Amino acid sequence: MADLGPAPAGSERLPRGGARPWFVRWAEPPLTRRAPTRRLALLASLAAWLVVGLVAPGAARGAAPGRQEQTAGCEPGVAPATPLVATDGNVLGERLVWAKLAGIPRPRSELGAAVVGGRIYVVGGFGGTAQVDCFDPTSGTWAAVADLPAGVHHPGVAALDGFVYVAGGYTDAGGATDALWAYDPATDVWEPRAPMPTARGALGLAALDGRLYAVGGARERLGGPVTGAVEAYDPAADVWQARASMLTSRDHLAVAAGSGRVFAAGGRANGDEGAALAGAAEGYDPVADRWGALPPLPTPRGGVAGVFAAGRLVVLGGERGPDAYAAAEAYDPATGTWTMLPPLPTARHGLAGAAVDATVYAITGSTRAGAAENTPATEALTLNAP
Repeated sequence: MADLGPAPAGSERLPRGGARPWFVRWAEPPLTRRAPTRRLALLASLAAWLVVGLVAPGAARGAAPGRQEQTAGCEPGVAPATPLVATDGNVLGERLVWAKLAGIPRPRSELGAAVVGGRIYVVGGFGGTAQVDCFDPTSGTWAAVADLPAGVHHPGVAALDGFVYVAGGYTDAGGATDALWAYDPATDVWEPRAPMPTARGALGLAALDGRLYAVGGARERLGGPVTGAVEAYDPAADVWQARASMLTSRDHLAVAAGSGRVFAAGGRANGDEGAALAGAAEGYDPVADRWGALPPLPTPRGGVAGVFAAGRLVVLGGERGPDAYAAAEAYDPATGTWTMLPPLPTARHGLAGAAVDATVYAITGSTRAGAAENTPATEALTLNAP
């Protein structure tokens, strides 16, 4: 079994000994140990795939039926620089590897993302607090959509019932906001909703069973007092309800929902980046209204992005001390274990994370800890089944 202890900054450990599990098949040397005929066949296959990818990238990636239609405000915009090819030269899907996609035209950090109709909406952040960009994985293109009416950085962003929701964050003036906005991709229009009971930023927002859950964050201002507050929003009634608080109050954490639970991992609090806090992981049962401790995040850190894909919580990037991290780790609720994924090609914090089916996306963010040196990098990893 892998040694899942905390990895030093800038390093990601792989399991030692035994059969190769699903999450490290990417580590096998690409072609050097294969027979010549196998090598030629693979190269021919790759060449054919590239031709298909250039002509019909959506078909080459196996786009799901129904994703060809356009929604208002998300027409193809910036063409991808390259087809979807893995960073080690293998076709995505043959091995578990990251792919470099068309970079976001307006790089930002400390932002959020959500998926509606198979498209990814990236909202706010340092470098453009009101900006919203849409990425279509089928065409591999970016397009700008309607600006957020009130710009924010460090918001919580999630999708529910065909809408993109943006909760909290910090305004351009620096204060925490309680605002909740709803965006309809079909009309390209933002509308206000009932404000959160607790104004905060650097929070997590996740959707589960018809509700939004706002989790943690810092009140008053960036770096202000942290909170463990959890509040649930019912869009049908347009009301919020207080729920059980997290076990560990913190901000800059990863929050995602799936398998009937809301998960929270990583983060920091008032400058505290100690392993106990930055590695904290918890799961919330909305039926019992109760949080429970999970095995700690293997690489303690804050400034992370979190998504739920292929039955797992996936935690991406982050920062701790002077270092930006490339770490990517997955928690499987079925087994109660963490596994190391291939590291991000671009180490960063304050990034946006999204998942479309079993593909995880890491979008923009800052490559320098404690600063906003924003990268356009957009990278994707397709997970295998558990």
